[in-house]
Amino acid sequence: MSDSLQHVRPVDQRVLELLRAQGAMTVSELTETLDVTATAVRQRLDRLVDSRLIQRVKKSAGRGRPSFRYELTALGVRYASANYSVLATALWQEVMELPNALQRGRILRRVAKRMAMDLKQELPADGEISDRLAAMASALERRKVPAAVKQSGDMPVLEVLACPYPELTSEDSSRHLCELEQQMLSEAIGQPLQLDCCQLDGHHQCQFKAVATTDTEAPSEETIDDVAEDSSFSVTSEKNASSETHSASPATIGQPATSVSTTSQNSQQLGAPRD
Repeated sequence: MSDSLQHVRPVDQRVLELLRAQGAMTVSELTETLDVTATAVRQRLDRLVDSRLIQRVKKSAGRGRPSFRYELTALGVRYASANYSVLATALWQEVMELPNALQRGRILRRVAKRMAMDLKQELPADGEISDRLAAMASALERRKVPAAVKQSGDMPVLEVLACPYPELTSEDSSRHLCELEQQMLSEAIGQPLQLDCCQLDGHHQCQFKAVATTDTEAPSEETIDDVAEDSSFSVTSEKNASSETHSASPATIGQPATSVSTTSQNSQQLGAPRD
């Protein structure tokens, strides 16, 4: 299977556009529409099937041999010129403008978990963390997000080489999207990941490092959330340390950063909505 989809050939892109516009098609229909040989069409279809952008479906019509048609997969629909950036930007802005910070945080955590469910289907259910991160990198590549895995000390690191949400992060100094991405990746992997460095701080890539766990079994969702809460915003916290302020943890994802005193009373009030 192809490790990257950003280099889909223009001739293959044309097949995707046809299937998106006309629905499932046979080899003969594609041959006639594209005005090429059946062999050329099958080569293009094989590449797209291998990339999980299309699938072959058997259609039976009474007696005789069944026919096969090709249609877009869910990934193919997203890839075939479908653009949700306007919708995503509008939804994100509405969520960020919610007056209740606790409600905003709950929504973003649920969004992260829902996005993780989609990624988790493409990852091995168990195995070494390095294998799961490698599968994650491939899954991100299929979504046009260049990614790679490298070793750093005893734990592997997932490198995201380009921001998945450039239009949103350029206007989001609060780093809520970074929190969202960290929680989504941790949820999908089944192990906490810590954001070690971020492109918003001038680095060439965002690095998510696996956090070692003491248990041999995969941690529960509650454990993932707890560790992610402690490790999130490590980069932002370092930046704010000189001004003696701290960023909100992922437990309050979506809440604005605020100064925190050392008293337990003020800590309990962190992120509480103002009257």
